Amino acid sequence: MTPRRLFSVHLSLWPHEFVFQNWLDALRGLAPHAATSFVVSLATSALTLLVTGPGAYSVIWLKPRGRKVLQSFTLTSQMLPAIVFVIPLFVMFSRANLVNTL
Repeated sequence: MTPRRLFSVHLSLWPHEFVFQNWLDALRGLAPHAATSFVVSLATSALTLLVTGPGAYSVIWLKPRGRKVLQSFTLTSQMLPAIVFVIPLFVMFSRANLVNTL
């Protein structure tokens, strides 16, 4: 809808004319944030693979002491819902001044 029609007093669920400029404006505004998210997710994935691959290999094949405890801890932490970790992570990131930064 056009902005005038969108904010008018008369409500309608279906627009009388289609205006794609609103979509272009919204996508243009979200592009920098999407690029930042892409960079962060790519770097996080690469770092995770570099750290966890050798760690998993060593736990499985080298059989270190405490292996059963480590496996139990890993299984227990995966059984918890991910939302349990959100508040502690936010507090840690806030104290380290990492909120709203790249």
